[in-house]
Amino acid sequence: MDTTCRYSAKDFFRGSSVAAAPLLLARRQCDGGFEFALSCDFRIAEDGDYLIGLPEARLGLLPGAGGTQRLPRTIGTPAALMHIIMGDPVNPREAERKGLVHETVSGKALDRAMEIAQRLSSYPPESVAYIKRLVRNATETPLAQGLALERNLFLKLCISEPALARMRAYEEEHITSPSRSIVVQARSASHD
Repeated sequence: MDTTCRYSAKDFFRGSSVAAAPLLLARRQCDGGFEFALSCDFRIAEDGDYLIGLPEARLGLLPGAGGTQRLPRTIGTPAALMHIIMGDPVNPREAERKGLVHETVSGKALDRAMEIAQRLSSYPPESVAYIKRLVRNATETPLAQGLALERNLFLKLCISEPALARMRAYEEEHITSPSRSIVVQARSASHD
């Protein structure tokens, strides 16, 4: 018996959407692959001659791995309904225009995803996790409650060691830098 696959597709897709660290997908995607991409925080596509989308309706099916739930949250209900019911996949540039992917690159999508991942890995994980939490819950949380939580988490981060160290370094590097000084030019009293 093969025991290498320990998670069902349901567990895999659920886990990717609740991970604290940002998730990136950089590959060609259609059907279940695109549904997985929708569970990721960032979607990078390579430009090319292939299609991205959810063609299940054309087969008498429906997207069965989260597409009907995640696509409306990504591009809005009317656009998602049109895309899913019509079942017409689109090329990568059109997918970017419609908001199905964040970027389409002419080179390797994996290279761009690695650039993003490298940059994000330099950020304190607690702040990234809080940002994800706040943004993901923004539309389902009353505004006053969301603003209060944002303020509380902001204040919590303000006194954290990683943030204090970064703010000190930023202040030393940028605020005292001569290139950041304000130069006021005297105006002449005469009006030409």
